[in-house]
Amino acid sequence: MNQSTSSSATQDPMRRIFERVLRELLIATAVIAAVGLVAGYLIDAWAGFFGALLGVVAALIFTGTTALSMLYTLHKPPSVLAGVVLGAWIGKMVVLIVMLAVLQDMTFYNKIVFAVVLLTAVLTSMAIDVRAVVRGRVPNVQTGSDSSPGA
Repeated sequence: MNQSTSSSATQDPMRRIFERVLRELLIATAVIAAVGLVAGYLIDAWAGFFGALLGVVAALIFTGTTALSMLYTLHKPPSVLAGVVLGAWIGKMVVLIVMLAVLQDMTFYNKIVFAVVLLTAVLTSMAIDVRAVVRGRVPNVQTGSDSSPGA
């Protein structure tokens, strides 16, 4: 990649916002994983550990695909954005339903630890997304002859 391409990509405020969100999601998920795995093991030995592990994996699938799909469709037409986001959402719901159906009768994991870790990760992801929207600085500048008042 040449220097002009990389500098234009790093100066794009929307790209910086989505990259920051993705980075913060990964950090938050790593912290939740560390705390959840230890707490899960302390609560219910290996069943708690595996419950936390499954919760973290599910959280990564859900939060990661949203951030990556937004980053991927950053400068694409709105129809592409809608298609990718809708497709990712449908895919996540299918994965969730299949995951819950497969795990329903299994006893190797603690269901409460799974739910608490997943819920914590999803709520943390929502907080990160909201904070990114509130704090995101995206310039809205019009250029050209029609940008003057009264034109």
